[in-house]
This record gives sequence, structure tokens and C-alpha cells, in this order.
Amino acid sequence: MNRLPTAARRSGLSSFSVRLAALLALAPLTLAAARPVVISGVPTSPVIETKLLAGSKEGLPIWFLPQLGLQTRNKPQDVWLSYGPRSLRYTPQGGWAASGFALPAPLPAPERYGAGGSLHVGLDVLRALGVPLAGNAEQLDVRVVQAAREVPLPVPQFGFNLAPAPATLKVVQAAKVQASPKPSVPKPSTSKPSASKPDVAKPSGAKISINPTALKAVSAPTSPPPVSPPKAAPEKVKPVVKLPSPVKASPAVGHSGSASPLATSPPVTSSTAVSPISASPAAVKAAVNKAVTEVLELRAEVAQKPSLRSASIEPTPIAPPAGLPAPVPTSITPTPVAPPPVAPTTSAPTPLPAPTPPPLLSGPKIVGTRSSLSTVRNIQLQRLVIDLSGPATYSAKNERGGVTLFLPQVSADPNVQTLDSGDTLTLAPDSNGVTVRLDAGGGQSQVSALNDPDRIVIDTATSLSADVPPPINPDALPIGVSLKAFGGLSLLSFDPAQFTPRVVAAPVGVALNVSELVRRVGGVAGVNGGYFDPPSSLPVDFVAAGGKLLAASLERRGTVGFSEGGTTLFGFPRPRYMLTGAFGSLMVNTVTARPAPKLLTAFVGDGKTAVGGAGLLTLTLNAAASGVSKAELGGAVPVAGRISLSFDPARFPQLPTAEGSSIQATLNYQSQEWQGVRDGLSAGPMLLQGGEIVLNPEREAFNVLTGVWRPTRQVAFAIYKGQPTLAFLEFGTPETFARALHNVGVTDALRLDSGSSATVFVSGGYLGTGGYLNTVWSRPVPNAIVLVPTNNTASLKASKNLK
Repeated sequence: MNRLPTAARRSGLSSFSVRLAALLALAPLTLAAARPVVISGVPTSPVIETKLLAGSKEGLPIWFLPQLGLQTRNKPQDVWLSYGPRSLRYTPQGGWAASGFALPAPLPAPERYGAGGSLHVGLDVLRALGVPLAGNAEQLDVRVVQAAREVPLPVPQFGFNLAPAPATLKVVQAAKVQASPKPSVPKPSTSKPSASKPDVAKPSGAKISINPTALKAVSAPTSPPPVSPPKAAPEKVKPVVKLPSPVKASPAVGHSGSASPLATSPPVTSSTAVSPISASPAAVKAAVNKAVTEVLELRAEVAQKPSLRSASIEPTPIAPPAGLPAPVPTSITPTPVAPPPVAPTTSAPTPLPAPTPPPLLSGPKIVGTRSSLSTVRNIQLQRLVIDLSGPATYSAKNERGGVTLFLPQVSADPNVQTLDSGDTLTLAPDSNGVTVRLDAGGGQSQVSALNDPDRIVIDTATSLSADVPPPINPDALPIGVSLKAFGGLSLLSFDPAQFTPRVVAAPVGVALNVSELVRRVGGVAGVNGGYFDPPSSLPVDFVAAGGKLLAASLERRGTVGFSEGGTTLFGFPRPRYMLTGAFGSLMVNTVTARPAPKLLTAFVGDGKTAVGGAGLLTLTLNAAASGVSKAELGGAVPVAGRISLSFDPARFPQLPTAEGSSIQATLNYQSQEWQGVRDGLSAGPMLLQGGEIVLNPEREAFNVLTGVWRPTRQVAFAIYKGQPTLAFLEFGTPETFARALHNVGVTDALRLDSGSSATVFVSGGYLGTGGYLNTVWSRPVPNAIVLVPTNNTASLKASKNLK
């Protein structure tokens, strides 16, 4: 058997800890470099990679660790990591502290990567927890074993003094005298014992508390009168008095009912020397018997008065042999103590009133509590179950930092405990019921009652980090919304009878979060829309909302459109504005606010952006886009939501130039079936149509070597089992996305702007703020496809770009 080194044995390190320290010491010492992360050989998004921390050590962001099977708390002042039976906790004051194992070597502190970046921990920390890390110089492979939560963390326990000794009980402080050990006990004599020198049994190791008052008689040279033993001596006398701090004496009542004065004297500790006294054995016997009698009387008094009982008095009687008088320890030679004389009193003591016990509650009782802890992305989920012996009612109040419940007519044992999450649970019973308090820090709690068996459940969700978007809570989705996952592919589908897809746009030149675009129109979910120019936030391809063309079409990219009746179309419709009037018909060249002297341009005003320019005439149409409400030369700022036309009158002499002129502007598609479409946008590539993969980068002029074709996060608007669906792929190319959608039965799908723009949001998160399919925050976008409840679509029929 291998033996540990002497230093290791002395320090108490286990063989495993020593081997782990050796492995860490022998880790490759070459210069570390950032590596992409794979999980059991499966690549993650390229966003997930190791980062070089202080000392060129590799690290991973804490928000990513739950994907590796760890439980985490991601707070700079209190970092907590758990993997299987092992856990580590870091505080700036104490550094790393281990639970379930011994730290073989100091570990580096967590650190942020970059200014305001995510909090990272070094790979050495993960190795110490036992996370299986492998790979090579090109990638880090985490061989995850899904057993991170099989062994729960220990729950700290706290003891409580549930019945403290009453403060009103005053005990005479007496000297403790130790008798001779293991004395021989003589056989009882058949003759009548002598009154002066009776045969007695020496007590076996008994501790006897002697009243100092009784010792006064011992110091006198005269012999006291004989003392008869108690009438009914118990089998064994072993009075043990636990002395509190010195208090004034209160009178004790004897058998006769008269008051016996009790004096207070300083306590005699175990280190006090006991010296012999000059007294006859008869005097010693009398003094000791009197002390024993007083102790028995005091014990009887306490037994008769429950209000005077205390856990600090535990008398145990000693049995004398049959037929013998009360025991006298002949070997006791206490030092005489002369207490100050106390004048006796003849008045009987006023008995203390017994406390009124709380009324017995007739309802059920809390018979136990149990909790579980899990982590979903950056959300820590705790379920606390309060088990009851029967059905009970409750009232709940969510307060800052926790939740308080009151259960009337319910009983429980008082208790305070710290849960695995660090939250504190308090049970405080009283005569009316039980108050339950859960201090959950920054978490949000929901309370529900269940039966068979009867119990109350408190579910608490706590955000561990704002570095990543919160996940979707499948149990909190709106009615009519379903979520299905197929590995890295997720499909969020909507009942077409309850929800209608609409295109929602931000103000011109503005980009907003998808969640904000959803909120502005009262929707329940949304996905980012088409491509745009990041510096200006202007769309680069077709966008229409409420029958108005907000951005011109490139006329070659895949497009999705939504009719007023809720029909969804996929295709290449090549939309344009068509002008009709007394002059006949004319097609608008493009949609832009920029001056274009050679073109006929259109623009939907936002009340701020200027159009036209020198030598150009701008016509602002009325709300119905059926006539000229204003004609301006040299530039203008159209009214928000109104269509404006800018052109050179010399190039387009057929167009009207005066206010009040009749002219009609309509959104026209070159495909007849699209003529009823009021909302739509172009993106691409088109992935599926009619159940078949139709990917064709040449047709849509996409470069397959760069840009859109790189592997990244993918989003699409699709039709799955006849329902409008938002599709999200964690990582892949347009080809892998198309195949994945086809394999699960999606019939139609258009890829939308993906990568850093990819966002799928739905109301129904764990903290009431909604959740995301994307695991990384995405950038704001100028437009989105939003699912709106059908009863809200009436207000969107004439929707325009939002202010």
C-alpha cells in the first residue's frame, strides 16, 4: 500500500488531495491561449471560449458553468460553485473555502474579463471541483457527467434553547462536598441501632449540596440534639444543583408549613480546599442530615409548583440500607463557613402564580420542511415544501427580500434554518398560528397549496447574473404558446386562432431591443427581423408595416408576408409603391429620405426626418394616401406616418404639383397572391417552402464564403404543424439550419438576420420579465416580427413605425 509523505500525513491531507495537488503542479506550463469549448466533443457557439486571465491562466465565465453541470452563484462578493459532492465558495475577505474536500493548493480569485465583462474563474478552480477537463491545444473538451446535483450540500443546523430556566427561581448556593469513593456497606444489624452512633451506609460517590446555615451548628463545641432521618427517605439521594449567578435568597417552605430562612453565600467552586473541623461525629451527622432534609423539602416544593421547575435542578435520591437512619458521610470534613446571621421570618412566602399556558390549537401541525435547488442558465430555482398534517389556509405577502406567510390555527415547533441557497427559513408559532418567513435576498417567490399529502410550496427564482439573458420558463408560457426542443433546435409555436404575426418597426434610424418592440404593441413574443446597417440602424431591404412601405426592396431576397386575415406567405414578391391618378400609373423608384434628383422617391415620415432638397418638390399625402395635403419646394419634414413623394418636376411632369390634387399610393407586389399583404420583410436565405429545402445562395446573391454563411446562432420565421413558429438554432450554418428544420417537420422557413442580432423573446420568464431562447445578449434591431393576440390586431391594422 502506498504511504503518504510525512508532511501530508501531518497536515491531514487525503491521498486524493495529494494526487490532485500533484496533477495541478504537473499541468502544462506552456503559455496558455484562448480555446473554443466543446462539451463531450460537441462544439458550442464560438462566443463560448476560454479567456486568458491574470498570469496567462485560462478561465471560463461563471454564467456558462451550469451548462457543464455546475450549480453557481454569480456575485463578485460571494461566488459559489458546486459540482457533485464538492463545493467552493469565494469571498474577497476569506478567499476560497472548500466543502466536501480539502483544497490541495491555493486557487486564483475570480476576475472580470475586460472592463465590465463577465466574471470568470480559472480552469484550476474547475479541476479542483473535479470537473472533467480534456482536449488539446486547439480546443477545451469538457467531458460532462450529469451528476452535479446527485449529492446535496449539507444544510447548516442550529440548536435552540426552547425552555430556558425561569429567572424567578432563586436557588441557595451551597458548598459541594465529594464523598469517599466506593465505600463498603455493612450488613444491617438485628439489634436496635444506637441513637448516638448509628450504623450508616456511606454514599457511593454522591455530590451533596450542604446549606451553609446548617454548618453553623457544626462549629459549636456543644453536641446538637439527635436528628431523625426523613420519614420517607427515597432510595437514592443525589442532589445536584447547577448554580446561577448569586441572587437573593427566597424562603423555602418546610413540611410544617413554616418558613425557613435561606441565606445567600458566595458559591464554593470545585477548587475550594476542604479542611477538617473539630467536631464530634454526632454533630457532623446532624448537620448533614439537616442539609439533606432541606434539599428534599426544596425538591418536594419544586415538584408541587410547576412554575418553579427548572432544568438546572436535578435531585436524585440515595437509598440508605433498610432499617438504618439517614446516611451520614463520616469522611466529610468541610471547612466551616460562618454566614452572616439572618433574622427568621414567620410570614409565609407568597406563592408565585403559575404561567397561563397558550391555548391548544385545533388545526394541523407543520410536520417538516424540505427544499431542492437547481440552476437553469443564470436562474437559481429553489422549491421549498412545508409538509402539514392536514389541510390548512394561509395568507401570503411578498415583501422586499422575501415572502411572509401566516397559517392560522396551525402549530409548529419554533425553528430557524439556512437552506442550501443561503436563504433563511423561520417558523415562529404563537397562540393564533404560525408565521413562516423566507428571506430570499433578491429572489421572487410564488406560493401555492397542494394536497394528498397536504403541503405548501414556495417556489423562488433568483437571478445569479445579468451577463446573460434569462431563460424561458416552459411552465409560465401564455395559453396557446408551446415550446419544443430538439437538441440545439428550439421551436416556439403559436395558436393561429389566438395570435397573429405582425411586423413592428422602431422609429427611423433607431434600434430597440426585441422585448421593447414586443411590449410597445402588446405582443407576447417576437424575433428580430431583416438585415440593417448598424451605424445608421436603417434597414437594407424590404420592410412593410400596416400597408406602408418603410424600406425599399432589393427584389432578390427571400420574403415573408402577413395578410390582414392572418395568412402567411413565403416568396420573392418584389414589392414597390404604385402611384395612380389622372396621369395614369407610375412606379416609385425607391424608398429613402435622401435626396435623389434623378429618381422618384417615397418616404414614410416620422415627424423629424427631412426629405427632398434643392430643386425638388415634396408632396405629403393625406392619411388615406389618396390626395396631396401639402406641396413644398426645397425640402420638407413630413408628418409622422404620412407618405411623402420627392421628385424633380422637370423629370416627372405628369405628377400633380398643387395641394388638393388627387393621387393614390398603394403597396404593389408583382405576385398576385401577395396583393393583400400589409406586413412583411425580406431577409434570407429562404430555407424551406412546401416541405422541401429550397436553399439557393446564388439566386439571392449571398456569398457562401463569408458573412451570412458563417456558423453562428440562427433564427427563422417558420410554419410548423400549421402554426406560426419562431425557430432558433444554437449554432450552425444556413445548411445545417435548413436540414434541422426539415428533419423535425417544418414546412416553410425564412432565415432572418442572425448572429449577433439573433433574438427570440417570449413573455413567461422565471422573474416575470420574459425569457429568451438565445443564451447570449443580442444587439438592438430596427424591426421585428411580433406575435400579437388576435383581439389586439384591430389596433394594428393601420400601424406605422413607432415613436
